[in-house]
Amino acid sequence: RRGAGVGAGASGHGGGASGGGAPDDLLQLEDFSDGDLLHALWSRYEQREIYTWVGGVLVSVNPYQDIGVFQDSIASEYASSSPPSAPHLYATVTAALAAEGSQHAILITGESGSGKTEATKGILQFLAMRHTSTDHIRE
Repeated sequence: RRGAGVGAGASGHGGGASGGGAPDDLLQLEDFSDGDLLHALWSRYEQREIYTWVGGVLVSVNPYQDIGVFQDSIASEYASSSPPSAPHLYATVTAALAAEGSQHAILITGESGSGKTEATKGILQFLAMRHTSTDHIRE
């Protein structure tokens, strides 16, 4: 299950398709070959759109620089009662928290240097911002 929506631009999230024409969800591509997938990811990356859906899975391409994807304003959008639906790490967290049950997990994988640590820090910052009360935290 995917998160619900987002804005546009250099913040790393956008509407239906980036300036290069690649959709937010690569399942919308007509051809699903390796080459087309890589081209779409590259096209989005060049537009500073580092997050892309492939169905319910979020793919992230490390920008190797701070492009502002973890700004408080973006976190506030995703923590709102009507969060954006564009691909973003916060959309994944929001979807996980909205899922049925009380136990949730997010899997972050990648090679060395792919941004796993930054993604984990981003998730923890988002959770801390959303849940300022410590009443529900178990040790």
